[in-house]
Amino acid sequence: MGDHDEKETVCVTGGGGYLASWLVKLLLLRGYKVHGTVRDPDVLDFESLSEAIDGCTGVFHTACPVPYYSNALQVEMIRPAVEGTYNVLKACSKAKVKRVVMVSSVAAVFMKPNLTKDRILDETCWSDTEYCMKNDELEEFYSYAKTQAEIRAFEYAKENRLDLVTVCPALIIGPLLRPAMNIAKCVMLCMNVPCRISEECFARKLSNEKLLRLGWKYRALEESIVDSVEDFFEKGLLDRKA
Repeated sequence: MGDHDEKETVCVTGGGGYLASWLVKLLLLRGYKVHGTVRDPDVLDFESLSEAIDGCTGVFHTACPVPYYSNALQVEMIRPAVEGTYNVLKACSKAKVKRVVMVSSVAAVFMKPNLTKDRILDETCWSDTEYCMKNDELEEFYSYAKTQAEIRAFEYAKENRLDLVTVCPALIIGPLLRPAMNIAKCVMLCMNVPCRISEECFARKLSNEKLLRLGWKYRALEESIVDSVEDFFEKGLLDRKA
């Protein structure tokens, strides 16, 4: 989706989410027409997805539920991630979409035992799905869901000659476009200010080689946190006097 005219249309699934809302804004500013799906259509409803994607030259698939409080993670997290992604790709094939950009997660990359400290993770690395399913925890279920969804997405893309690109972000923070808090922001606000630091585990190292070639510029974590907090103040989500 390089050069485009004013009539070019793209679809953003999960358009009400944090990342997707910024995508929609930036796409509109660049002259694209944007179809967005929120919770309706559901990613498990192929016909509704197909209707939203019809006529689009590109699709950004960002929709993926993260039910923090659930007794049925298999149903509420894994099925929408895997089957929902399949439905999106199937609808893209039907609409003859030129390219699909799928937002996966770093969780599809690093959840693997016995990783060495010097290992730099890239697109050749996958989380160990068997390991993930041995642990009945939200983080492991999420890793399993994102890994399976991405693996099957590439299988489908190869079989159906669909141009698919995935990105694997970690925690995404920054100013909000929506008035409501999203999960990442709630997680950030729940963190305590560290008063003692010790090395209990090693940090995962992720390759940024391709990002740098695309012109990506690194911003310090401190900048993103300050931007987020200032935005919380402006939206009344935090009290400066507190």
